[in-house]
Amino acid sequence: EIDPEAIVRWIDNVSDNTIGFVVVLIFAIILWFIGKAIINAITRGVERGAPLNDPKARRALAKAKIKVDERDSLDARLEAERRKQRADTLRRVLKSGLFVILTIIVVMTGLATLGVPVAPMIASAGILGVALGFGAQSLVKDILSGIFMLMEDQYGVGDVIDVGEATGSVEEIGLRCTRLRSIDGTVWYVPNGEITRVGNMTRMWSRV
Repeated sequence: EIDPEAIVRWIDNVSDNTIGFVVVLIFAIILWFIGKAIINAITRGVERGAPLNDPKARRALAKAKIKVDERDSLDARLEAERRKQRADTLRRVLKSGLFVILTIIVVMTGLATLGVPVAPMIASAGILGVALGFGAQSLVKDILSGIFMLMEDQYGVGDVIDVGEATGSVEEIGLRCTRLRSIDGTVWYVPNGEITRVGNMTRMWSRV
């Protein structure tokens, strides 16, 4: 049997908590735009590279009559493409992480507004996270290795690299694995966490 008084109390409780939920939602939206702006600023810095690689900086130095050595146009284009790939990958990863965190906060707040007990769910999520952490150590290792590899610019798409068991041209770089194509046409998928050393044969230099 449905208790009308209980329904009324539940509606009153939801009404009281709705303002708090709206505040959290607005705060999350503001954080999303602020976080996006910060991420874009950081990745644009990665994409520009060194100050002397920035066309605006070079024009300013030219106006000040400060001599700057001209760089080979092909090398400059290749390096710019490598920086763009790194920046795009880092931008996607950081924005995805920010979105997931803010979504979890909003969802948990919405459940609390509806009267759903959130504390047991948080405790269960913590236990599940520990279990997944033990079971997915290799995945976490691959992703962390991929992030550091991108930040250090160890290799890029188009480079010919030697990673031990596989040698070939880099076709795709992901956070979890790197895809190579060897000279005989074999495609290798190498998890980033298993790469202990990298030999880059074509980084701004090659021999035919």
